[in-house]
Amino acid sequence: MKKCFVISPIGEEGSQVREHADTVFQYIIKPATRNLGIKIYRADHMLEPGRISDQMFHEIFSSDLCIAILTGHNPNVFYELALAQMARRPVIVLIAKHEKIPFDVQDLRCIFYELSPRRDILDNYINQLKSNLKYFKYCNYSVRSPFDSFLRRTGLDSFDQDQAIQEDESNYSVTIGNLTIRIIIGRIEKLKCNDKCLIALPANEFFDDECINDSQSSLGAYMQHHFQGRISEIQSIVKSKLCGLSYSEVEKEDKIFAASYGIGAKIYLDHPLGSDVRIALVAVTTKRSGEGLKATLKSIYKSLQSIYRIMVDYKLNILYIPTLGSGHGALTKEFSLFSIMMSLGELFCARPNMKVNIVVYQKDESSKPEISPENIKYALSMYKKLFTSV
Repeated sequence: MKKCFVISPIGEEGSQVREHADTVFQYIIKPATRNLGIKIYRADHMLEPGRISDQMFHEIFSSDLCIAILTGHNPNVFYELALAQMARRPVIVLIAKHEKIPFDVQDLRCIFYELSPRRDILDNYINQLKSNLKYFKYCNYSVRSPFDSFLRRTGLDSFDQDQAIQEDESNYSVTIGNLTIRIIIGRIEKLKCNDKCLIALPANEFFDDECINDSQSSLGAYMQHHFQGRISEIQSIVKSKLCGLSYSEVEKEDKIFAASYGIGAKIYLDHPLGSDVRIALVAVTTKRSGEGLKATLKSIYKSLQSIYRIMVDYKLNILYIPTLGSGHGALTKEFSLFSIMMSLGELFCARPNMKVNIVVYQKDESSKPEISPENIKYALSMYKKLFTSV
């Protein structure tokens, strides 16, 4: 359940200010948040004893997002709004139609409303607010603060880096510029993906993976789950797409030669076999006589470079990817995760609204994830420090 703090003028009980605030809360905000898994509350709903200002600070900083009612231009509301922005909390602004929104907050998502008795008019504001709430959910409630660049320039950024890491159940995310990286603990084959998503799966440089029949690998688990009984058809499609690609003969085992398409070689499967998914197979691992299968930081970077090209060419902005090279590539899970994040920061950050989901394998809810939450948060914190200083 997400927490939403409503920043609002409240006024004395029985006053016009209180009546207006209650009406907006009851007939616009409350219906909009219904069935979205969002708990809403206002300062006067807090019953704990103590200083109101301390409680208000705590609620803003501990909430996932805020809704601010600017009607009446109440100074306390603007003060709390500034705190919410400082705390990097998403804010949706509501203001009466006859009032002007101040210039300093014009870039916030704003809904101009009027409290007409007509139900259809109220429904319009409810739907607008609901749409904004869904947008922030889609963004994993992660936003930048308008104060960030100033604080970095002046060296006054005293926020602990972990405060910028958003936590949603067992998922963790951070946003820098246009790129959001989310770490999902679970199984890649169980995730739902819309038509703007790309599923990237690791292959070897020969695209002759036996892994496709191995449900313990990312490639095999995904293909077996979505194309059960049709793996040979998928292999035929892959083989046909290799035709025309350049390759070189290499000795992959003692006196056994095969066609290598090179690290970073890619095959794009656009809704294969009539499915509703888009899949990229990318060569991450190499194999040479006397060396066996292996992956490196360079191979991860080149693989993500190829994935990026696919996403740009097909106008996709959401990526799901496992920890590349951490299976047969013999990389540690933590090294793979950090290598992916560093490559993403270099390649993806200039592209608008990119969202990358890195899936850390967990067999089931009773099992431990392959990377601990502590190490996930540490990796995100390091990524944040490195790329916010660029």
